[in-house]
Amino acid sequence: MIVTAFRSRLRPGMREEYVTLVDHMAEIAATMPGCISHKGFFADAGERMTIVGFEHEEGMCAWRTNPEHRAALASSMRSPRRH
Repeated sequence: MIVTAFRSRLRPGMREEYVTLVDHMAEIAATMPGCISHKGFFADAGERMTIVGFEHEEGMCAWRTNPEHRAALASSMRSPRRH
């Protein structure tokens, strides 16, 4: 199995917007070949960890290069959600 972990920290008041985005990304990830799981966890102070598992590298690469996923990642790097 191939596992990708993504860590982020949310600004106060941004959790609902972020959860909406993550839920949509989880729906897309589930359509990728070999997707096993997409799990998210919140810690105190707004820290978030997402863990995505794939059966094989091809599936992980399909997810990494998915246009909607790429746009979400690029947007999150510029977003006021992070600090």
